[in-house]
Amino acid sequence: MVVTLTCFYSHFNHLYHLLLCHNILLIERVKNIDERLWYAKQIAVQGWNRDELTQMIKSQSYQRQGNAISNFDDILPETQSYLAQ
Repeated sequence: MVVTLTCFYSHFNHLYHLLLCHNILLIERVKNIDERLWYAKQIAVQGWNRDELTQMIKSQSYQRQGNAISNFDDILPETQSYLAQ
């Protein structure tokens, strides 16, 4: 299994440095590769531990990303509205 993880993640350098428990959780619970990569990036950026990652997967955080309703486009200038979203 370690060899499989190393071969699979060697193409994705930021994933290679995740803890083994994160890798196992991603492989067991997230079947879509793009979704798995998104969660792995969020682990690195947000610093999620195993329990936080589990909760984010259960709450389908990947599917909900970018779906928040906002009025940034109407209120802020174009350059700032893009950054705010």
